[in-house]
Amino acid sequence: MKRFVDLHIVNPSNVEDVFRFLSLLGYGMVGLTLNQKPEKIWENWKKLGEKFGVDVVSRINLKPSSTRELLGWLGNLRRKFELIAVTCESKPVLNVAARDHRVDLLNLTPLNLRLFDEAAAGLASNSNVALEISLNPIVKMERKMFPRIFFYVRRCLNLTKKYGIPIVVSSGASNILEIKPPRDLAAFIQIFGLDKEIALKTVSEIPKKIVEKNREKLSKDFVGVGVRIVKIGG
Repeated sequence: MKRFVDLHIVNPSNVEDVFRFLSLLGYGMVGLTLNQKPEKIWENWKKLGEKFGVDVVSRINLKPSSTRELLGWLGNLRRKFELIAVTCESKPVLNVAARDHRVDLLNLTPLNLRLFDEAAAGLASNSNVALEISLNPIVKMERKMFPRIFFYVRRCLNLTKKYGIPIVVSSGASNILEIKPPRDLAAFIQIFGLDKEIALKTVSEIPKKIVEKNREKLSKDFVGVGVRIVKIGG
């Protein structure tokens, strides 16, 4: 399978063209986001992805207005999607998402990256949730906002390094024109102090391991961490 991973493509049109382009860029795995789980769509998308050598991951972005709403959604949806990201717009929601093992990715809007502080980082370090930086929402911001946003990104990366939190960099694209080559995504995050090897892992090894871990947990043979049903009966 190709090396690179983009875990955040948002409900794209012309999916076949998107898969073809992703494959040409060297992506072997992609997370596609819908706000629901129409079984037939996912089944079709996964088969279409196979045609181009792209492993399609079912993803949902939760945008809760309260901690109670978040917990309710997690209880209902955890076993229905391979990847759950939470868009956090308040500090209470961020703190709950950061400490909940059912959350895979903390996805904050560019300006809300300011919410990710020492407390949130400490919680995330215990739950193994990853911080996701999506490039497209940043690119769409007004240029005058870049210095502030870049300050937030740098601070977030320093906290993830301090607390050992995984970093995932993705495009956040909603159409083929917004998709970025994987090395461009890695180069962007490298600006903020990551060395080249680690930056490349944010678009390859790290997101791939998150998906593989979840697929193991969703398997009917999964019993617990490190425990699987190998054979039943004689």
